Amino acid sequence: MPRAIRPAAAFAPAAPRVAVPLAAGRPTGRVPGIANTRPPAGAPGSGRAEAGRRHGLRAFVKRIVRPPAAPAWLLPLMTPLEVIEYLVLRPFTLSVRLFADTFAGHFILMVFALGGCVLYGSSTLLYRPLSLLSWAMAIAAAFLELLVAVLQAYVFAMLNSFYIQTSLSDEH
Repeated sequence: MPRAIRPAAAFAPAAPRVAVPLAAGRPTGRVPGIANTRPPAGAPGSGRAEAGRRHGLRAFVKRIVRPPAAPAWLLPLMTPLEVIEYLVLRPFTLSVRLFADTFAGHFILMVFALGGCVLYGSSTLLYRPLSLLSWAMAIAAAFLELLVAVLQAYVFAMLNSFYIQTSLSDEH
């Protein structure tokens, strides 16, 4: 097994622990009070915590503040970018990806469901058959959202594994 993959392979059993709650939480998000648009609690910090344990806190912070491959004249630019990317952007992008996908799916469901209600309540009789089509589209969108929930959980788990792998690699 290549050297860069060995540290990430140790975290392979953790991927389902991240993905399953996401995939199961998305369909239950339609129930009031059970919305699940955030990543699992330990997911964004697990790579940083393990990198701190593996390399030691001092070496870990030094790797973030002073990237090993960066020339000295680029350090004033690279250091803030690395700190922002590593401590802020990685968890933020994972959370925004989940929130935007969940919001878009719920929004489409609401458009079709409420559109069906409006069409059914219309005084024009030609619109009433269209309400059935709108509700059928809402049901189809709900099943599509189940598929997207599983795919999104897979993408989240893979990105989280990638972030852990890059945290543990000796090159970073």
